[in-house]
Amino acid sequence: MTDRQFNIIRIKKKLIIMILINLGLFGITFMVPLLSGKFFFISLVCFFAGTIGGALSLQQRVQKIPNSELDTIANSWITLLFVPIFSGVFALILYVIFLANIVDGNLFPKFEIPHEPTKGIDSRYFINLFSNTYPASLQDIARLIFWCFIAGFSERFVPNIIGKASNSGEEEPKHEKMENE
Repeated sequence: MTDRQFNIIRIKKKLIIMILINLGLFGITFMVPLLSGKFFFISLVCFFAGTIGGALSLQQRVQKIPNSELDTIANSWITLLFVPIFSGVFALILYVIFLANIVDGNLFPKFEIPHEPTKGIDSRYFINLFSNTYPASLQDIARLIFWCFIAGFSERFVPNIIGKASNSGEEEPKHEKMENE
């Protein structure tokens, strides 16, 4: 067995362990609120779906990684965790993008969001917002999990959305300016 093959096997074993741990944590985020009747952390569901997507993406790409990087990844848990952790962060960013309605359509989840108080937003509203904002239906939960997985699996997906949103944000003032002239 070559060093490359040995490193690939080591990485795949670590990824399996990481995916199993994430699947367990993913399941716990559903089970604890179900059994205790307590707060359901939808953001954790998003994060774990993204980390699972990132780990599976890395598992599929491991054969193409250059030997120098392969050796580093095989010998360091921290380096191996970079992709899944960043993937989870991208999934959280995508969750915020959905909440803000930056992307919209039948393929994307809808949410039940508490109404803003007439007196203005205060700290109580934020507590209410974070504890009572959920996907509107079972299908919306499935859509959210799917897209968070995609955010982790496809490392360019969320940066592309951010790029398109920032470009459209830059173009709108120019467009408005031309209409006003």
